[in-house]
Amino acid sequence: MIVKAEPLRSAYEYAYRQLDKHGRGREIDRVMQKAIEETAQSVKGRLYNETRKMYTIKRSEFKESDIGVSRVSAWRPRAVLRITGATLGLRKAYRTRKNGKRKGASAMVRNDGSMKELILDAGGKEYKAFLAVIKNKSKDGKDSIHKGIFQRDPEKFMKKDNRPAAQKRKPTKKRKPKQAINEIASLSRSKAAEMAYRKKVGDVAHSELIFHMQKCIDEVIGGGK
Repeated sequence: MIVKAEPLRSAYEYAYRQLDKHGRGREIDRVMQKAIEETAQSVKGRLYNETRKMYTIKRSEFKESDIGVSRVSAWRPRAVLRITGATLGLRKAYRTRKNGKRKGASAMVRNDGSMKELILDAGGKEYKAFLAVIKNKSKDGKDSIHKGIFQRDPEKFMKKDNRPAAQKRKPTKKRKPKQAINEIASLSRSKAAEMAYRKKVGDVAHSELIFHMQKCIDEVIGGGK
C-alpha cells in the first residue's frame, strides 16, 4: 500500500500568498516541507491506530515502524507512506480459536465481528478448519515447528506417496486420494491498512495537511511559537 501526502496547487498558492504578504514568500518551500513532514507522521500514527482498531491483527505482526515514511525534500514537497509485506497466516496474525471435539477452528478478523467457525461447503460436504502443528527439517537437520489453521481443499488432491516405506507396501484396493491441505491466510498488513485508510483516515488526511500548513505559516510570520 502506498499513500502520498502532498499539497494541492490551490493550497500551495494560498500558503505563498500568506507568506508573501509579510515579505516571507521565499520561505514557501521550507514551510511546505515542514508541514508535510508533520502531516506524514500524524497520518502514520492515525493509520496505525485505526488499523489496529478495525482488525484483530496482533501487535507482534504489525508495528507502527512497519509503516515507512519517505524523506521530504524542499524542492519536492511530498511524502510517501509505504506498507509492504506478504499475506499473513490466520493463526499467526489474527485472533483465532483452535478446533474442539465438535467444532472446527474459529477466527475473528474484524474487531466489530464475532468468532466464527471456519467451514467450507463443497459438493454437499463440510470441510472444517483445524489447528495443526507441522514439523519441517532444514538442511542442517534441525526441526522447525509451524502452527497454523488448515483446511482440506476439495478441488486439489495429495500427490502419490513416493516414500520408500510406502513403495514396499503391498498394493491394496484402489482408493481415492485425499484432498490436499492448505493453510488459511488472511489480510496482509498492507491490505488491512488500505481498508483502514479508505474508511477512517483518507477523508481527514487533507485537513491534517491544511492544519499543519497553517501552523507552519503562523510560526514563520510570528503568529505562533
